[in-house]
Amino acid sequence: MTVSFPEFHNGAQDKTMILHHTFPSESMPMKPCLHPFWCLLICLTMIPCVFRIDAEDWPSYRHDTYRSGVTSEDLRAERLQKVWTWQSPHPAEPAWPGPAKWDAYAGIKGLKSMRNYDPAFHLVAVGDRVYFGSSADDAMRALDAKTGEQRWIFHADAPIRIAPTIVDGRLYMGSDDGVARCLDAETGEVIWSYRPKEVERWILNNGHWIPFWPIRTGVTVMGDTAYFAASLLPWKESYLCAVDSLTGLPEGPGRFVKRIEDATFEGALLASSDHLVAPQGRVSPLIYRRSDGELLGGLKGGGGCFVMLTPDEEILHGPGNKTGWVTGSQMNNQTTYATFKDASAMVVHGKTTFMITETGVSALDRQERQEQWSQAYDKAFTLIKGGGEIYVGGEDRCVALDATTGDLLWEGQVQGRAHGLVLAHGALYATTDEGAIHCFRPVAQEDHASESPSVEVLEEEREPLQPIEVFESDQLVSRWVFHREVMEGKQVRNLASGRPIHLVGSSQLARVEGLEVLRLDGKTSGLIRGDLSHADMPVETFSVEAWVRVDEPLSWGGIIGAIQDNGSYEKGWLLGFQDQRFSFALNGQGGPDRLQYMAADQNFDLKRWYYLSASYDGKRMRLYVDGEPVAESTQQSGPIQYPPSAFFEVGAYHDQDEHYQTKGMLHEVRVYHRVLSAEEMAQHAIHRRFPLPEPPEPVLELAEGPVLTFTSSTSARVDFETLSDAPTRVSLELDGERIGSWVS
Repeated sequence: MTVSFPEFHNGAQDKTMILHHTFPSESMPMKPCLHPFWCLLICLTMIPCVFRIDAEDWPSYRHDTYRSGVTSEDLRAERLQKVWTWQSPHPAEPAWPGPAKWDAYAGIKGLKSMRNYDPAFHLVAVGDRVYFGSSADDAMRALDAKTGEQRWIFHADAPIRIAPTIVDGRLYMGSDDGVARCLDAETGEVIWSYRPKEVERWILNNGHWIPFWPIRTGVTVMGDTAYFAASLLPWKESYLCAVDSLTGLPEGPGRFVKRIEDATFEGALLASSDHLVAPQGRVSPLIYRRSDGELLGGLKGGGGCFVMLTPDEEILHGPGNKTGWVTGSQMNNQTTYATFKDASAMVVHGKTTFMITETGVSALDRQERQEQWSQAYDKAFTLIKGGGEIYVGGEDRCVALDATTGDLLWEGQVQGRAHGLVLAHGALYATTDEGAIHCFRPVAQEDHASESPSVEVLEEEREPLQPIEVFESDQLVSRWVFHREVMEGKQVRNLASGRPIHLVGSSQLARVEGLEVLRLDGKTSGLIRGDLSHADMPVETFSVEAWVRVDEPLSWGGIIGAIQDNGSYEKGWLLGFQDQRFSFALNGQGGPDRLQYMAADQNFDLKRWYYLSASYDGKRMRLYVDGEPVAESTQQSGPIQYPPSAFFEVGAYHDQDEHYQTKGMLHEVRVYHRVLSAEEMAQHAIHRRFPLPEPPEPVLELAEGPVLTFTSSTSARVDFETLSDAPTRVSLELDGERIGSWVS
């Protein structure tokens, strides 16, 4: 038998092939065996996917010391597809909590954050690696740009808030422990470190012990000099530093450590040929002479940590101290030449200014001040320019727009709010406030459709796909149905208008008697982004329902919940299973301050569909299987005690220490802010029933084999012998996904 396979792209030579053979029941039509010794010849043709892309590094925050956010890197944006994701166990932990809710004196709401310089792990990309520091675990990491695998890690003694700078194989960084460091970019080994002010006392800040002089400006390098500042409080002195980039010492021409009063340096420093520009958070930036650190003046307008230099060294800074604007100032005399109302971020290239405003993204002619185009976009946070495209980071998504027309070219899903974007070496990187780093690369046109959920029909008779059933109920806050009508890429829309689910892993749907379901392959789960104080999170009274099939038992299995359980610290709630028994766990403020796990008294059947539900009314926990009560407890009471951060996730038991993903299928999940009655649950169980599992096909023993032999670099053969003449099905799997099946 000769079999043709689809092309493999993006490192397919590293994939693992698994050949499976099964033997159907005797009811299948028999085909005479010409010989009991079967031979399968597999021809695999590896054709790499190649695009011509101008490769360019992104070695510093927003690409360069001007913080321009502009690169010559030109991707085929319409063919971008996510190739890997790195996920931190903890989200980013910004230095400041965000803007005030309102200005009570002026009666203004919708204020902008002026110290929002570290909402995500900003990264840089040089060569075949990406580098970023973490405000959550105080670590600097290097990842492989192609795979996302960690190459090395260096731990500072406090959070790292600004992206590093890479110059000539050296990585420069600052951290909240008050130390500027230079590391070997290849190994992560420390080359030098410098503390401009010895620690007098340690203070507690955001759960970390830090000195009065953290380095929250990063380290900027020009020529052979590295620049940074140590600062925190305006009533404490600050230090502006210029040191030898090779030794870390403030020695030689143009090197200094300047003591500065009444300043609060925070946000990445900017540098031009003659000047340093230092953001200050709540007040406007200051300008210093680069050669000696002499203060040249301050800018007018409001504060903010978005600061950039145009190609002709005009300064754009914001978003002001009210509802937001960006001020344009001249470098030489610090005078204001323009104010851009409602703007919060900008990119300038040639004769055009691209900006984010309250209503979306727009392009403005710099000379005529005329709008060239405008594109509505809800909740945009950052933008950069690469080639002929503008890339915008938003909530749960990133988009690419045509820089000339504003037309939408591409949209990709991300986990959280994309505050950081980087273009380098044929890839787009997006970093979010939830600690995720997503890598997108252009793929072949025929592979681009794989972003959509793949659908496999399981039943032999392909029944028509049923539409999603209309369902309304009092205080229904979340309803996720795994159906192609509500899936956009790997995002599943919430039919109750709450938060969507973002699938991690596969997005493969299967069909069971006309109903679509999500296949849980042990590598797939669904994250529900956002903090645990969100309005749709259960507080004290709630019910949860799921139509689920579990195929393999787990010691700790999860269907939906948000928990932390490390023995001594137990918070949150979880609907799941322990071994082969469904369970419900919860910690209430009036209980013994631990998770109360209660489980059904009988095992469930593997590969069988169940209607599973649970409720909590602030006094009593109840668990139901197929509408029948199976467990009850009164040990917990009061509002649910959540951990400070946790994964609100579907299809997995996931906390900061453990991550066990379920194998099985999931059709629908609902969450209510009320207790469903026993009658309602019984009705829901009867209303939607799935078929019982079919008896397993008999497995016949082989007389010999199977033996896999590679006959060349692109071909392999598998040999096996049956005990008697029998029809045979051979299937090919690639990394756990079936890509072919043949019957002989």
